[in-house]
Amino acid sequence: MNIINIIKGIELLAVELLLWIIYIPKTLYKIIKDPAWAPQYIKEQLAAEVKFKTYMSPILLFLAISVVLFVLLDSGLIVAPKYDESGGSFGQRLQGPAGLLFLALPLLFGLVIELFRKGGIKRDNILQSLYVQCYFFSPLMLSFFAYMLAEQFDWENVTEDTYLAMVPLFMFLLTLLWFIVIQVNYISRELKYNKLVSLGLHFICYVIIGFGFLIYLVLTPTVVDNYGSGEMERVT
Repeated sequence: MNIINIIKGIELLAVELLLWIIYIPKTLYKIIKDPAWAPQYIKEQLAAEVKFKTYMSPILLFLAISVVLFVLLDSGLIVAPKYDESGGSFGQRLQGPAGLLFLALPLLFGLVIELFRKGGIKRDNILQSLYVQCYFFSPLMLSFFAYMLAEQFDWENVTEDTYLAMVPLFMFLLTLLWFIVIQVNYISRELKYNKLVSLGLHFICYVIIGFGFLIYLVLTPTVVDNYGSGEMERVT
């Protein structure tokens, strides 16, 4: 193995990671400011020879935000997890395979929408829908993991202002509202439904995906730290 090629590969990786510092905020700002831009931009980029040079690739953006933050939060590298006394909090349930399934939401959401598209399911439509959902989910996942991270801090030792501790939750709920609005608009444009029907289809997505997660989380035992004592136990 040529050591020079390894060094060049590391150099290219370092440059790419540095560019992420610029392209992640730039892409997130564009999505939040003009969400209707995303579907058309993705159509143009999928047909282009050189793809996603102006903004970050949807898959890379989603992976950079969701997977990296999930790994850091799940491993305790950012902050030690604060365990619920019952041993089965939502955050603990999302550890391991359940968390990875949680990160597959863009694909699941896109597939549900494609089931209602006239003409049947096509590979190109699924790919485009997946890319769009990765763009739409990225701000939501960022606010969600920011809220999950904030839940691990002991706010009583930081500030006596209880309203400050509610800021991450407020930002997540605000982002969730934004997410619902843009999804309804997207469904309405793509499937030619009115807004009311699009809203109903949007909540059907929640019901189907939520029901699947509920079954998974209930039936899958989770190994957790017994009240932070270092003794592991299985929670069913």
